Amino acid sequence: MKLKLISCEVLEREALYCAGVAGIHIEIEYTEKAAHEKPELLQKRIQDIIDRSKDYDAILLGFGLCGNALNGLRAAGCRLVVPKAHDCCTLFLGSKKRFNELFEGRESMPWGSTGYCEKDGGYLRKSETGSVIGYDRTYEQYVEEYGKENAEYIWETIHPERESDDVLFIKIPETYDHSVYSEFEKEMTKSGKIITMEEGNMSIISKLVNGDWDDDFLIVEPGNEISALYDKEEVMCSRFA
Repeated sequence: MKLKLISCEVLEREALYCAGVAGIHIEIEYTEKAAHEKPELLQKRIQDIIDRSKDYDAILLGFGLCGNALNGLRAAGCRLVVPKAHDCCTLFLGSKKRFNELFEGRESMPWGSTGYCEKDGGYLRKSETGSVIGYDRTYEQYVEEYGKENAEYIWETIHPERESDDVLFIKIPETYDHSVYSEFEKEMTKSGKIITMEEGNMSIISKLVNGDWDDDFLIVEPGNEISALYDKEEVMCSRFA
């Protein structure tokens, strides 16, 4: 099977490691970390790469929904395969379950990783679980459209009581670089932040590049497009373009 991976550059270490361990030859094209600051431009950038990528059995997307950047991406001549994740934090942690455990009630907590910190553009990233929703709607409107549990999650995410003093560093043993972490630690200490280190897991990234596309992934058939769902579990779905 001929595959191409389009990925944010913050996942470069993990993507290369997983492909190398599996002995898979896969073409990879990266987008810049800074592109996340303007999701509409990131969406156009990814779509342009998809449109000029020919003769593949599937194009893999190394992203989460990422501030709605994946919403509306279209599959043309082959399938698109994308993790059901709000952002790459879930990919570094290895599961939505682990993401929800760590960020439940701490939705404003920033995080970093070796891959994220070593690229230009800052040491920290905030989770994007609520960034695609907007701030102009009431809690009752969210309940009506998404149900009470999802509405509470969305509301807490985009209306945190205060900026968190805690930061999370995700340490993936296979790709961890202590020199990168040391710089991260210095910056966080100067800012008065409290670091919690959690072990990451590359299972989602590994399954993505290995073709083990289970329920953690959305498969978009040619002629369909990605559609965002404001839901903790499903995250996104496929619909006719």
